[in-house]
Amino acid sequence: GSTVGVGEPIDLSFNTPIPDDRKAALLQRIQVSSNPGIMGAWHWFSDSIVHFRPATYWPAGTKVTVTANLKGFDAGGGVWGLGDWSMSFIVGPKHVSVIDDSTHMMQVYANDQLINTWPVSLGKPGFATLSGTLVVLYKQYAVKMQSCGTFGGAACIPGSANYYDENVYYDTAISVNGFFIHAAPWSVYAQGHYDVSHGCVNLSTDHAIQFYNWSAPGDVVVVKNTSNPADYSNGEADWQIAFAQFANAPGTAAFWTGPGTVPTGTA
Repeated sequence: GSTVGVGEPIDLSFNTPIPDDRKAALLQRIQVSSNPGIMGAWHWFSDSIVHFRPATYWPAGTKVTVTANLKGFDAGGGVWGLGDWSMSFIVGPKHVSVIDDSTHMMQVYANDQLINTWPVSLGKPGFATLSGTLVVLYKQYAVKMQSCGTFGGAACIPGSANYYDENVYYDTAISVNGFFIHAAPWSVYAQGHYDVSHGCVNLSTDHAIQFYNWSAPGDVVVVKNTSNPADYSNGEADWQIAFAQFANAPGTAAFWTGPGTVPTGTA
């Protein structure tokens, strides 16, 4: 029932590893349908985690339903599916933000129209911001950020160069391991000029509030020109894998999610 951004993947986690020889059969029991239809595919990131994503971003306004017919499914090793379920979501307006560390600017687009350009400060040397095509995961008004829990070592010593223990506000998460876009009134002097953060994307408070109120989970955030590329090890691989390589389970392939046949010219 949620409204999500155009980059939202469908992530499924199973409570037991699925053997290779059962993965294709399991996915045949899980239907992704949408209106309008899109080309999409499943990708196994581990024996218990599989994600679905469209070839390109979901069209705004798409209605998506995931239906799993798993009751009685033989998952191997004496494990069986216990039930069926269905969930739906709607894709909201197209929101894409591009953050470029070479210019120290953030460009915010709504439905492919540039609506804001804001100065930012990203991760300083040794603390590079995650780069790649990311998505908003969640938003939180206040996050307690502590250097000791993140970096350890000298960062645990009060007064050291990289020590911090602060409540930080208007936080928009763009990774599973601690990268946020947030208000940083202490770095406004550097925003638009050079990098001083410990990896997060620093905005002025006014700009952070605007982005926090505007963004939604699944919105796309593209971070460019840092030395810390996103991949599965930091949980953000969905849009880093070329779609031609995304369908990786034997016996599965990209498929059309809509009614009728695939339109002519659709890849």
